[in-house]
Amino acid sequence: MRWKRPETARRAYIRLLSERAGIQESAAPEDRDSALYSELIDAGYLRGVPFRDAAKGGMTTGVTVTEITLKGRLFLQQLKSEERRQSFLGRLKKVGLLIGGYLLGNFQPGANGLGKSTASLEAMTGLTRRCSRPLPGLLFRFQFARTFFISSPARCQAQRLSLLSLDLMTLPRTFAIVLIALSSFARAADDAAILDGPNYSFSIRAPEGWHMTSTRQLQAAFYPADKTFESTPVIMYVRSTDKAQLHVNNIEELNKFDLRGIQEHHPNAESKKVGSARLSDGKEIPIYSFSGGGYFERVAYAEQSKTITVFVASAEKKDDLKSSEKAFRELVASYLFISDNVTTPNHP
Repeated sequence: MRWKRPETARRAYIRLLSERAGIQESAAPEDRDSALYSELIDAGYLRGVPFRDAAKGGMTTGVTVTEITLKGRLFLQQLKSEERRQSFLGRLKKVGLLIGGYLLGNFQPGANGLGKSTASLEAMTGLTRRCSRPLPGLLFRFQFARTFFISSPARCQAQRLSLLSLDLMTLPRTFAIVLIALSSFARAADDAAILDGPNYSFSIRAPEGWHMTSTRQLQAAFYPADKTFESTPVIMYVRSTDKAQLHVNNIEELNKFDLRGIQEHHPNAESKKVGSARLSDGKEIPIYSFSGGGYFERVAYAEQSKTITVFVASAEKKDDLKSSEKAFRELVASYLFISDNVTTPNHP
C-alpha cells in the first residue's frame, strides 16, 4: 500500500505557497516550489548548496538542497521552552494550517477549519526532509527512522535527498533588531537540520569545522571539514531510540542495552559514566564511554518522554576520540527537542 498525502493537507500547502510567493494556482507544483525557494534564498532565510553524497566519495549529485541560515536557527532557539513551543503550535492550529502540523510532526489540529490568513505566524524557519527506507543500523544494531518530503513516493525515490522549507511570514520587530545585533558575530548555520521520525522531532547543527551528511544507515552523521566521510578517523552521529520498542525506561537501561549488543560480538567490551554535557536549554545529560569493542566511543543520552536521543563519537584510536571532545560537546549543545507528538505513514 502506497502512502498518499491527505487532500486537505495538500490544499493547505498549495495555498500557503500561493499566498507567500504570489504564485498562481494554475502553476505546476514544481514551479511553485522553485519560486518559493528562490524567494526565501534571496531574503536570506535559506541558502542553496549542491548535495554531496557520502556514498559516492563526497561527489556532487546535481541535486541542490536548502540549508537553514542564521535567521532560521535563531527562530528555533526561541522554541527552547515548552510554553513557546505550545504557543507556536497554537498559532498553527488557529489558522488551520494542517500542513504545518504535518511538517512538524502530525500534531493533529483536529476540527479547526482552514484559515485564510497567515499573518499571525510571526517567524520563519526552514525544515529539511530526507527520503529513505528504514534499514538496520550498523552501530548498536538499531533501525534508523525514515523521514519524509512532501511529495509523491515516486519523486522521493527519484531524489535521494529533498528538502522542504515552510515560510512563517515576517520576523517580529524586536527579533529583527536582535538578529541585526547578532549577525556580525554568529556564523551561518551551514550544516543545520530538523530530524524527525516516530515520536520525535529535533533540530541539530554541525560543530564549527565539521560537516553534516546523511547515509542509508545514519540520519545525521558528522565528520571534520578537512576530511572525507570515508577517510575520517573519527565520526559523530545522532540517533533517536523509542523506549517502548526497546523495552527500556530510562538512560541507564538503554546504556546497558547498548553494551549487551556490543558484547555479543566483543565479550570484553565495557562502558562507564565519564561526565556530563549541557544541552541548549541548560539541562545536563550523562556521557558514557565505550571501549573493548573495536572502537573507542563517547556517548551522551538525552531522555524525552517517549524517546532517548543518542549522541555518539566513534574512533578507532583513543587519541582521535579525545581530539573530538570539544566538537562533541558543541554538537550536544546545539540539540533542541521540538516535539514527541510525531507520527509517520506506514510504507510497504
